[in-house]
Parts: sequence; C-alpha cells; structure tokens
Amino acid sequence: MQAKWLWLAVGMVMVGMLVISALAPPPATAALLPSGTPRPRQSPTPEIGVEQSRTLYTLNRPLAALYLLNQIIALEGTETDTIVLFRAYLLHGQIQAALDNPTQAIIDYTRAINLQPDIAEVYAYRGTLYQSQAAYDDALQDFSQAIEYDGSEANYYVARAQVYLAVEAYGSAAADYAEALLLEPNNAAYYRERGYVWLAAGEVSAAVGDFNTYLELVPNAPDQGEIEAAISAASPD
Repeated sequence: MQAKWLWLAVGMVMVGMLVISALAPPPATAALLPSGTPRPRQSPTPEIGVEQSRTLYTLNRPLAALYLLNQIIALEGTETDTIVLFRAYLLHGQIQAALDNPTQAIIDYTRAINLQPDIAEVYAYRGTLYQSQAAYDDALQDFSQAIEYDGSEANYYVARAQVYLAVEAYGSAAADYAEALLLEPNNAAYYRERGYVWLAAGEVSAAVGDFNTYLELVPNAPDQGEIEAAISAASPD
C-alpha cells in the first residue's frame, strides 16, 4: 500500500513539472543556436547607415553605398531624423555626381535643400552641376544663395565669377574676384583669373596689373610664358 502511494506522489510531481515547463516562456532564439552559428544580423540605425555608406564610398564601392543610402531615404515620412535624411541625400548626390549622373545628383541636392535650406555648401554643389549643364541662371541663383548663407567662403565668389564670365558679365565677374581677394589677398590664382576677365572686357591696364601681381606672387609660375605672352599682346606698342 505504501508503494502505491509513493508511485502516485512521484507521478504528481512529474505532472507538475510538465505543467511548469509548458507555462514557462520559451528560451531566446539566440540561445537555441548551436555554438558557432552566426546570429541574425540587425539592420543598422539610419545614423550608422549613413556613416557605413560613407565608408563604402571611400573604399571605392559607390554602388553598395547607394544601395544602403536608398534604404535610409526610403524611411522619409517616418520618424527618421531630418538631419539624418539630409545627410543621406547629400551623400547620395555627391556619389551620383562622381558617377557622372548630374540630373540625379541635382534631384538629391534639391531634396537635401528642402530638408535643411540654410546649408551653403549644398547650394554650391548644385550650382556647380547647373553650371556644367550650362544652366547659368540656376547656377547664379545657387551661388548667390551660398554666399548669402556663408559669405566667408572665397570659393563661392570665384564660382559665381566664372558663371558671370560665361555669360559675358565681365564687371560682375571682376567684382566677385575682388570679394574673393578680400578674403584671400595672397591667392595668386585669383589675380591671374581676374586678369583674364579684364582682358575679355577690354580693360588692358587692369589686366596687365593683375597679371604682373600674379607673377610677383609666383615667381616661377609654370604658366609664366603664357602670362608674359598675354601681357605682351595686351600692352600697347
């Protein structure tokens, strides 16, 4: 009789253990993987994804970078941070420009500007592409916008001066080179380029003066012969 009660007690304990096991939460999936099995990969956060894209691009893997950036850009309209999306569009545009896809790059820069409209460099990037497409009015507008947001960057004045030169607005081009020289007074290249502007405008004395200043700043200039020839051709007999 005692043996019967003993077996009954053992049986109740076993049933209780089974019930407890059934009610317990399942172990984590990672804990069930055999030792050495790769864990499931998690998608990077958008912030990390942008940095990974930049790394891929520097490693000469632009298509892989674009693929990752497209995943981040697809999050637009969600709670993804605006600055992160701005950086994604900006990098996407830079890569597209490097791959000689100016139309797509302009679209990307425009989207970046819509997200962060007060960043001067993006206007300058887009303006350079407009200039390469001979869309001079758009280029002038973008370089002017870049100067408005950051008037301390001499390159923006020089870029706009080159567009003015392309449309034969010589006075405006010379004025922009003057602004650039106020910011970088020892930049010899600016004197040389303004000399050619003056030459195109028929302002011979001003052109010769800038060319001579250039040669003074760069005594062994590789284009010294070319500049001296321009001075000789421009100088009156």
